Amino acid sequence: MSTTTATTDTISASSCDTSLYGIVGLQSGKVLDVFNGSLTDQTVIVIYTKNGSDSQKWQLVSNDDGYFNIIHQLSGKALTVNGTSMLSSDHVRLVINNLSSNNDLQKWQLASVPSISGYFTIVNKHSALMANVAGASVADGAQLIMYQNGTSSNQVWQFSRFSNCSTCLTFDNIGNGSSISSVPNWYGSLFWSNVYYVNASLYNQSGYQSARTSGCCVAFNGVNSSMTVAAISNNTFDVISFVTAAVFYDNLLLNLLGFRSNVVKYNTTVTLQVETAAIIALNWMEIDKMTFSPYGGTLHFPTNASSTFAIDNLCVTA
Repeated sequence: MSTTTATTDTISASSCDTSLYGIVGLQSGKVLDVFNGSLTDQTVIVIYTKNGSDSQKWQLVSNDDGYFNIIHQLSGKALTVNGTSMLSSDHVRLVINNLSSNNDLQKWQLASVPSISGYFTIVNKHSALMANVAGASVADGAQLIMYQNGTSSNQVWQFSRFSNCSTCLTFDNIGNGSSISSVPNWYGSLFWSNVYYVNASLYNQSGYQSARTSGCCVAFNGVNSSMTVAAISNNTFDVISFVTAAVFYDNLLLNLLGFRSNVVKYNTTVTLQVETAAIIALNWMEIDKMTFSPYGGTLHFPTNASSTFAIDNLCVTA
């Protein structure tokens, strides 16, 4: 069995890829789903007849270590092993939980099955066990557990693409970032207000480096103030996901608002750290403006005092 962490005939996943997939079991023909479409941590993963709902859609986000996070479209939470046991006999269940940085219980390797073209096993980094339908059941609602490696049909999966975003904004193709500069309007076919970019490697003692995902540059907000991304003219855009970190303050709160015709359509707040990046999966559709407003937090670096945050790989459809 060979392993893959890059493009295959079925999967094209990278830090910029925001395709949505149905994860289809070879044995049952059914897809991974979250029980009752719940948004709650610790909700179990099941198989269910495909119905095209957001609860059956998943995004693959690659990590620098060659593993993937598998993000639930409906909740934005990550596919997680619900326990640290490395024994098949413990039948540890799969659940959704908030994504946390460097959590091996949420990291997965996709191993191709040579004898079955286009199918994969889903192997956890912590335990090296794989996602398995309990009891080889084909019934709706059958739970997923971790089990020893094999290629039984209840352990083998196909990734069926639903959709993908059209643009991954890396901020690396504007300039070299050798000095702080404004992100120009029309970049990514969007308007930018109070948004700057810089080469992250110039600022080692900061969260700029933590947020950097591809290339050299990251975008960030002006000192202690909000930033805005807006559509051109009367158009709309979708915000799928982005990578972010606080630059100087731990536990920095970042309020995100998505607007349509000056009416708030989406509203969420995330907590950021300086030394670890967060992958924010939003899937906000048909908005014409988005604001990013930081506040709070505890100073991480004593010589700096601004509520700055950095972002990279902003994936949009505009």
